Amino acid sequence: MKKAFYSIPFKAESMTKPTYARVDLETSVRQHIKMMLMTIPNQVKFEPAYGGVLNKQHFRLPDKRKGDKKLEEELKDMVLKNIQYLIAAYEPRLKIKNVGVTVLLPKPDKPNPKIKSGRIALEINIDGLLLDHEDFRYTDLIPML
Repeated sequence: MKKAFYSIPFKAESMTKPTYARVDLETSVRQHIKMMLMTIPNQVKFEPAYGGVLNKQHFRLPDKRKGDKKLEEELKDMVLKNIQYLIAAYEPRLKIKNVGVTVLLPKPDKPNPKIKSGRIALEINIDGLLLDHEDFRYTDLIPML
Protein backbone atom coordinates (compact mmCIF):
# COMPACT_ATOMS: atom_id res chain seq x y z
CA MET A 1 0.00 0.00 0.00
CA LYS A 2 1.33 3.40 -0.96
CA LYS A 3 1.62 6.15 1.63
CA ALA A 4 -0.68 9.13 1.39
CA PHE A 5 0.48 12.63 2.26
CA TYR A 6 -1.51 15.73 3.13
CA SER A 7 -2.12 18.05 0.21
CA ILE A 8 -0.62 21.53 0.37
CA PRO A 9 -2.19 24.01 1.03
CA PHE A 10 -4.42 22.48 3.67
CA LYS A 11 -8.11 22.84 2.98
CA ALA A 12 -10.51 21.62 5.62
CA GLU A 13 -13.56 20.20 3.86
CA SER A 14 -15.78 20.66 6.88
CA MET A 15 -15.54 22.79 10.01
CA THR A 16 -17.37 20.30 12.22
CA LYS A 17 -15.35 17.23 11.30
CA PRO A 18 -12.29 18.39 9.35
CA THR A 19 -10.86 15.99 6.82
CA TYR A 20 -7.86 16.88 4.71
CA ALA A 21 -7.18 15.96 1.11
CA ARG A 22 -4.44 13.39 0.62
CA VAL A 23 -2.10 12.93 -2.32
CA ASP A 24 0.57 10.49 -3.45
CA LEU A 25 4.32 10.95 -2.85
CA GLU A 26 5.08 12.54 -6.23
CA THR A 27 2.29 15.12 -5.93
CA SER A 28 3.30 15.90 -2.35
CA VAL A 29 6.93 16.54 -3.36
CA ARG A 30 5.78 18.75 -6.28
CA GLN A 31 3.57 20.78 -3.96
CA HIS A 32 6.38 21.18 -1.43
CA ILE A 33 8.89 22.32 -4.08
CA LYS A 34 6.39 24.90 -5.36
CA MET A 35 5.76 26.09 -1.80
CA MET A 36 9.51 26.40 -1.09
CA LEU A 37 10.07 28.42 -4.27
CA MET A 38 7.15 30.76 -3.63
CA THR A 39 7.89 31.36 0.08
CA ILE A 40 9.84 34.51 0.87
CA PRO A 41 12.98 33.89 2.97
CA ASN A 42 12.47 34.86 6.65
CA GLN A 43 8.71 34.35 6.24
CA VAL A 44 8.84 31.16 8.34
CA LYS A 45 9.70 32.37 11.84
CA PHE A 46 11.93 29.53 13.03
CA GLU A 47 13.40 28.65 9.61
CA PRO A 48 14.78 31.91 8.15
CA ALA A 49 16.65 30.07 5.35
CA TYR A 50 13.44 28.42 4.11
CA GLY A 51 12.24 30.11 0.93
CA GLY A 52 13.16 30.91 -2.64
CA VAL A 53 15.68 33.69 -3.25
CA LEU A 54 13.85 34.64 -6.43
CA ASN A 55 11.23 36.22 -4.16
CA LYS A 56 13.90 38.40 -2.55
CA GLN A 57 14.95 39.58 -5.99
CA HIS A 58 11.60 41.02 -7.10
CA PHE A 59 12.72 44.53 -6.30
CA ARG A 60 16.51 44.05 -6.19
CA LEU A 61 17.71 42.57 -9.44
CA PRO A 62 21.40 42.46 -10.37
CA ASP A 63 22.59 45.58 -12.17
CA LYS A 64 21.16 45.45 -15.71
CA ARG A 65 23.84 47.90 -16.89
CA LYS A 66 26.31 44.99 -16.83
CA GLY A 67 24.43 43.49 -19.75
CA ASP A 68 21.83 40.80 -20.31
CA LYS A 69 24.33 37.91 -20.30
CA LYS A 70 25.74 38.91 -16.89
CA LEU A 71 22.23 39.39 -15.49
CA GLU A 72 21.25 35.94 -16.78
CA GLU A 73 24.33 34.29 -15.27
CA GLU A 74 23.88 35.95 -11.87
CA LEU A 75 20.19 35.04 -11.62
CA LYS A 76 20.78 31.49 -12.85
CA ASP A 77 23.64 30.84 -10.42
CA MET A 78 21.77 32.33 -7.46
CA VAL A 79 18.53 30.41 -8.09
CA LEU A 80 20.32 27.13 -8.92
CA LYS A 81 22.26 27.16 -5.62
CA ASN A 82 19.12 28.08 -3.70
CA ILE A 83 17.06 25.23 -5.21
CA GLN A 84 19.82 22.71 -4.50
CA TYR A 85 20.07 23.93 -0.89
CA LEU A 86 16.30 23.93 -0.30
CA ILE A 87 15.82 20.39 -1.58
CA ALA A 88 18.85 19.05 0.32
CA ALA A 89 17.76 20.75 3.55
CA TYR A 90 13.97 20.50 3.48
CA GLU A 91 12.91 17.73 1.07
CA PRO A 92 14.52 14.44 2.17
CA ARG A 93 12.08 12.41 0.04
CA LEU A 94 13.88 13.50 -3.14
CA LYS A 95 17.42 12.71 -4.25
CA ILE A 96 18.50 15.25 -6.88
CA LYS A 97 20.08 14.06 -10.12
CA ASN A 98 20.03 17.36 -11.99
CA VAL A 99 18.72 20.91 -11.57
CA GLY A 100 18.40 23.26 -14.51
CA VAL A 101 17.49 26.92 -14.49
CA THR A 102 16.88 28.94 -17.64
CA VAL A 103 16.47 32.70 -17.36
CA LEU A 104 14.05 34.15 -19.91
CA LEU A 105 14.68 37.85 -20.37
CA PRO A 106 12.13 39.97 -22.23
CA LYS A 107 13.38 41.21 -25.56
CA PRO A 108 11.25 43.86 -27.29
CA ASP A 109 12.43 42.85 -30.76
CA LYS A 110 11.80 39.10 -30.21
CA PRO A 111 8.68 38.47 -28.10
CA ASN A 112 8.71 35.14 -26.26
CA PRO A 113 5.26 33.48 -25.96
CA LYS A 114 6.34 31.85 -22.66
CA ILE A 115 6.73 35.15 -20.81
CA LYS A 116 4.53 38.19 -20.44
CA SER A 117 5.83 41.43 -21.90
CA GLY A 118 8.38 43.13 -19.69
CA ARG A 119 8.76 40.29 -17.20
CA ILE A 120 11.78 38.16 -16.38
CA ALA A 121 10.82 34.51 -15.98
CA LEU A 122 12.66 31.43 -14.75
CA GLU A 123 12.17 28.00 -16.25
CA ILE A 124 13.05 25.44 -13.59
CA ASN A 125 13.69 21.75 -14.28
CA ILE A 126 14.47 19.27 -11.52
CA ASP A 127 15.26 15.60 -12.14
CA GLY A 128 15.63 13.18 -9.28
CA LEU A 129 14.70 9.97 -7.60
CA LEU A 130 11.90 9.65 -5.04
CA LEU A 131 12.06 7.54 -1.88
CA ASP A 132 10.09 4.79 -3.59
CA HIS A 133 12.80 4.69 -6.32
CA GLU A 134 10.59 6.23 -8.97
CA ASP A 135 11.97 8.82 -11.38
CA PHE A 136 10.82 12.35 -10.66
CA ARG A 137 10.68 15.36 -12.98
CA TYR A 138 9.54 18.84 -11.98
CA THR A 139 9.14 21.64 -14.52
CA ASP A 140 7.81 25.09 -13.78
CA LEU A 141 7.82 28.55 -15.32
CA ILE A 142 7.94 31.27 -12.68
CA PRO A 143 7.62 34.97 -13.54
CA MET A 144 9.81 37.25 -11.43
CA LEU A 145 8.47 40.75 -11.86
